[in-house]
Amino acid sequence: MTEETMTNRLVQEVTDKWWIVLIKGIAAIILGLLLLTNTKITLTAVIIVLGLYLIISGILDIVHVFTAKAETGNKWLVLIGGIIEIIVGIIIFIEPIYATTFFAALSVYFVAFASLFVGFIAIIRGIQLRKHIDNEWTLIIGGALMIIYGGLLLLNPFISVVALAWAIGIASIVGGILMIVFSFRLRKLGENLE
Repeated sequence: MTEETMTNRLVQEVTDKWWIVLIKGIAAIILGLLLLTNTKITLTAVIIVLGLYLIISGILDIVHVFTAKAETGNKWLVLIGGIIEIIVGIIIFIEPIYATTFFAALSVYFVAFASLFVGFIAIIRGIQLRKHIDNEWTLIIGGALMIIYGGLLLLNPFISVVALAWAIGIASIVGGILMIVFSFRLRKLGENLE
């Protein structure tokens, strides 16, 4: 089988399943709206909604694998990813309090340390590139802001959990919109292939 044939099969397979991307996009927007509009929602409820999203996403990935007509190289990866999503979603439903505590702590500290690291790298890059680029100060200031943000997350993790819920909400809405737009582009591409 030639590479072009594999690519054509992959394109056909993806365009046939455009509706799966559409459903995932709609679910992501609903998750985002819940996170942004319901100010009384608790972090545990947010985690349960995330668990529901993971289960739906995992089921859709598995449906995609078993309804795929073309043999593509990443079929097993999609299947494994779908199974993992379902398992994590079920664990969240069985132990929502533990999942909430684990997710909140892990997320806050991961974001904090990542922000510190990215901030230091940005400052170093800004200094290294100051002779080669204009406005290198924006990179240095951005790096300093990332360091301050990371430090604040480490100092007050609770407030950062609320901010994290908002960030996830915004990212879910934007990601959902992009998935919906992409799904319609896939549909159109599939119609053009026929």
